[in-house]
Order: sequence, then structure tokens, then C-alpha cells
Amino acid sequence: QQLQAQQMKVGQEQERLQGQAQQEQAKLNDQVMGRVNKQIEKAAGGDKPRTLHRSTRNCSYAPTRRSSSTIGSSW
Repeated sequence: QQLQAQQMKVGQEQERLQGQAQQEQAKLNDQVMGRVNKQIEKAAGGDKPRTLHRSTRNCSYAPTRRSSSTIGSSW
């Protein structure tokens, strides 16, 4: 009986720590993206920054756009 209660406590503690870790990760991602955005702003010479959102972290849309434009120019 006591062992079960202890296991439950450990499980709850693990869940709590996992939740904390995920929050920390999200915070770090935001900080990194903020830094990247600032660098883009600087590189663009203070033009309107193309802000990167968290959803486009791996920029999966960029190569497809590039390939479609080359197809258009090859015709």
C-alpha cells in the first residue's frame, strides 16, 4: 500500500518536472527566435523584418517556393 502511494507520488513529480521542462524549452525557443529576428532586421538594413514564427522553425516552405520559381523561369 505504501509502495503504491510512493510510486504515484514519483509519477506526479515526473509529470510536473516534464511540464516545467517543456515550458523552459518554449521560452528558450522564443528567445532564440527573437535573436534571429533581430539579426534578420539588421541584415535587411532596418527594413520591415520578416518575422519567423515558431511554426516555421524548420522553414519547410522555403525550398518549395524556390523550386517553383525556377520551374517558372525555365519555361
